[in-house]
Formats: sequence, structure tokens, C-alpha cells
Amino acid sequence: MSEGLDHETLNENVKKAQYAVRGQKPLTFPRQVVALCQAPFLLDDPNVGLVIPADAISRAKHYLSLTSGGLGAYSDSRGLPGVR
Repeated sequence: MSEGLDHETLNENVKKAQYAVRGQKPLTFPRQVVALCQAPFLLDDPNVGLVIPADAISRAKHYLSLTSGGLGAYSDSRGLPGVR
């Protein structure tokens, strides 16, 4: 039995075309910030600035400074106090 078609099972090239047809820009910046927040060890890499823009790095550092132990299943369900 095949899976239903939704955004998760959609081919990446089709997702990119969706932005091109609608004239929308991909959500690169939020994805970069979330990636750094989920994998904060990347911030220690000296080459991270070559791949991810400085504003995304600073935003991720700011969000991580608001947490006591990082993001994840055991974080406050109401969200970060500085973001609410």
C-alpha cells in the first residue's frame, strides 16, 4: 500500500518548484536557525560562518541563551519565555 501524498512525502524538487511557481522564497533562514538550535555543537565549528549567515548564527545563539538545557521533548511546553 502506498503512502498518502503530503508535504513530508513530496519530492524535494517538487517542493522547490512550488516556491518558483508561486514566486515565494524558500524558508532558508528559519531552517538554518532551527538547525543550529537543534544541533548547537555546530556553533563551535570555526567554519560554520562559511555555510550559514551571521544573522542566523546570532539568532540561534540568542534562542539558545534563553534555554536552560536546550530544545527538545523536555523543554517548557509553553515555549521559550523570550519568544512567547
